[in-house]
Order: sequence, then C-alpha cells, then structure tokens
Amino acid sequence: MNNEKIVEFLKSKKDKIEHLKTLSRDDVEFRSWYESLQATAERMGQSYKTRVNSWNFWPSFYIPGQPDNSREEYLNGLSEAEASLESMIEELELWGEPASTKPTSSKKSEKDVIFNLTISQQQAQQLSNEIEIEQYEPEVREMIKDLLQELQKKNKNRDKIVSIVKWLADKSVDALVALIAIR
Repeated sequence: MNNEKIVEFLKSKKDKIEHLKTLSRDDVEFRSWYESLQATAERMGQSYKTRVNSWNFWPSFYIPGQPDNSREEYLNGLSEAEASLESMIEELELWGEPASTKPTSSKKSEKDVIFNLTISQQQAQQLSNEIEIEQYEPEVREMIKDLLQELQKKNKNRDKIVSIVKWLADKSVDALVALIAIR
C-alpha cells in the first residue's frame, strides 16, 4: 500500500466518525470500521497498531444500580480515534510511508551483508592500538588482527569477514563493539 492510499484510507475512516456517533459500539458498521483500522495499523507497524489498540470505546467497569456510562465512553473513544487519526494523517503526509509497509525481502542471508570498507595499514595499526588489543585473550587478539588484515585487502573475502564477526559476537562482544565504535 502506498502512502497516498494509506492517507486516503485514514481520511475516509476519520470522516466516518461523525456518522458513527449516531450508532452504538454494538453496531456492525462500527465494528467493521474499527476492525479495518486495526488490520491496517497492524500492517503499518507496531507504533500504529499500539495507537489504534489504545482507543477505548467501552467502560472500564460497570456497577449495577449506577448510571450506564457506556454511551459516553463510546463517544470519548471516537473523539480519541479522531484525534489519533488526524495525527497519523499529518505524520504520513509529512514523513511518508511507514517503514513496515515498504517492500522488504522476507529473508536476509549472510550473502546480503555488503562490506564497503577499505582501511590502510596505518589505520589498521591505529585501530589495534585504540582498542588496546592486548587486553583480550590471545585467540580474540588473533581474530581481531585477521579481521583488520582482511579489511585492508582490495578484494575482501566476505565469507571470512562474516565468519570472524560472528565468532567475535559469540566469544568477545566487547571487542566487536570496540571495533564498531571506532570512527
């Protein structure tokens, strides 16, 4: 669904609120309206889903013998929905399509990792000095050195880089974080 269609959909749902105020929350038209918004918000992402699901059209509790405030709660819920829909519309008009509706590949593999990093021997030496390589176990130091050497090469071996990064992530996350954090 593209941004224009999402905005158009949300505007149509917002415009229908005045009519829904004449109905009750038990009306099939209201339920259809709300369920279609819930389904769309689910596809738009967690923040939209959370917002739509936070609208409350029902009383928190009912005490027999006390006045029934369910109509008031229903109308309050519609007012809340109207304000929230307006906010979503403005947000989409300003920022564009929600990230979760943009096409993405369903599965990423190690092959999808692209290394576009070239460093000089001097930079590699500086990196090993900056992260105080001597503080790590000999095996970790060796992997860091291998990674830095591989990154220096013109024709990098992606599989080797991925393998080293995975190994560092398993064995010495702090060393990996130190490597990543260096600018």
